[in-house]
Amino acid sequence: GLARAYLCGGGLLVLDEPASQLPHDEALEALSAVMDAAPGRGVLLVTHRRDEVALTGREIKLGGI
Repeated sequence: GLARAYLCGGGLLVLDEPASQLPHDEALEALSAVMDAAPGRGVLLVTHRRDEVALTGREIKLGGI
């Protein structure tokens, strides 16, 4: 799914829990690779994992219901 999202092109890459089924280390490695391979594109990463949030340049927190 990550490769398909990256290859589709466009200005914004939306990743909603893209690595949730991967082990911790593999998830960080895969997300880092995708973020590095998308220069000039916006990336919206939706995640609950704090270490994945650390890969981003900006964090927006949404309140609970």
